[in-house]
Amino acid sequence: MIEIKKIRKRRTSSERLKELIDTMLNSPMPKQTPADRIKTVVVDLKAVIDALDKYFASAKSLILKLARLLDETKECKQSLICTRIKEMLADKIKEGKITKKWIERCLPQEYRRSYVKSELCSLSVRAKKLEKIIIVDNEGKTIA
Repeated sequence: MIEIKKIRKRRTSSERLKELIDTMLNSPMPKQTPADRIKTVVVDLKAVIDALDKYFASAKSLILKLARLLDETKECKQSLICTRIKEMLADKIKEGKITKKWIERCLPQEYRRSYVKSELCSLSVRAKKLEKIIIVDNEGKTIA
C-alpha cells in the first residue's frame, strides 16, 4: 500500500506575522486588573515591533542589493540609482508603506543624487550689487 503524505503548505513570514497579530488582537483578555491588561498589550506590541524591525532590516538589505545590481550592470548612473529605486517602488510609496527619505537612508552616499550649488543665492548677489566703497574725510564728509 502506498502511503500518501500530506504536503504541508509553507507559510511565508508575512503570513505568520499576520497570524500572530490576528491572534493577539482576537484573543480574549482574561480577568485582569487594568494595569495587567496594559502590560499584556505592551508585551504584544513589543513582539510585533520586533517582527516589523526584522522585516524592515530585510527590506533595507534588499534595497542595497538592488542598488549594487543596478551599479554593476550599469543600468543607470551611480548618482541616479536612488532615484531609479524610488521610481521602481513608487506604488509602495503612494500606499504609504515606505517613504522616499527611508529609501535614501538605506543607501550609501555614492548611490544618492549629488547636489551642486551652481549659482549664488539671490540675497548674496543683491548684497554685492549694493556694496560700494565709501570714503570719509577728516571732517566727516562722504567723498565716494
